[in-house]
Amino acid sequence: MDLVCKPIVDDVLNDHFTNVFRSGYISVKGTTLTDNYQKIRADIDNFLVYDDDIWICSLPKTGTTWTQEMIWMIVNGFDFKEAQKCITERFPFLDYPIIFDYKNVYEKYSEFNPPKQFANAISFVSKQKRPRLIKTHLPWDLLPKDICDGRKHPKIVYITRNPIDTCVSYFHHCKLIEGYRGNFTEFSNLFLSGKLCYTPYWNNVLQYWNRRNESNVLFLKFEDLKRDLPNTIRNVAKFLSKKVTEEQIKLLSHHLSFENMKKNKSVNYEEFVQFHKKYKLVNCEGSFIRSGKVGEKCSEVTQSIKEQFDLWIQQHAPNNELGY
Repeated sequence: MDLVCKPIVDDVLNDHFTNVFRSGYISVKGTTLTDNYQKIRADIDNFLVYDDDIWICSLPKTGTTWTQEMIWMIVNGFDFKEAQKCITERFPFLDYPIIFDYKNVYEKYSEFNPPKQFANAISFVSKQKRPRLIKTHLPWDLLPKDICDGRKHPKIVYITRNPIDTCVSYFHHCKLIEGYRGNFTEFSNLFLSGKLCYTPYWNNVLQYWNRRNESNVLFLKFEDLKRDLPNTIRNVAKFLSKKVTEEQIKLLSHHLSFENMKKNKSVNYEEFVQFHKKYKLVNCEGSFIRSGKVGEKCSEVTQSIKEQFDLWIQQHAPNNELGY
């Protein structure tokens, strides 16, 4: 059955969240994506999946990079030297072209030459040495057909985060990385109404939550990583059938600390941000790894916005199974 891609018409999106690498938004099976998706849809649908693949799935800004680095280190025998390579090369992003379509940028700047994992993301992912490590923000029902149809059963690690913290972090991310030009109140309304890329939040999270007991799925929460990172490392290693020593857990916990992640050039996206600024794709100061806190008190979240979120959570997760 052919997917119906319905255009999303919204003044805030059109005025504050379109640019040279995205011209609009669509709804696909209830999920908001940029209209870039239509150009790569067949490539994602027909992407060849292997049972020994390891996928990290999530909404943006829920602890994805943190979990990627953990998985990569466990799978690759704690090779700290090789880990100095950029995480986008070691653990590439399948649906990168949904976020960034550089066609107009190539036309404007003849010297524009992004890294291969960005320029040809899907091809780059497909050619990775097995077991391939693959990142996506897509909900389950938009994953490659090999997975959706049950033909392949790769390891899937999903991570989620409290929705208010996710929204705040996503706001700063979109200003820094994706060119959002509006304010937080407008952004939170887009988040709550499911009009940001990869939302609605609950649609994405619950598709994986409802599969959490399947043998090839591990469901993680950002808050659990913050509370007991060593234990999470043990659980992830067990899920991936990898043996780890207590000394390795100690070393990796130190490597994954907020302070070390923030200053680690292989995961903090500093070079990526500067690359985009060079070609005037974004114009905002900040850090990709910003605060990493749970329940952060911030000026953007007014009492009114908090009350909107509380009501929204009650409506969508009345049993509070996720603890949010």
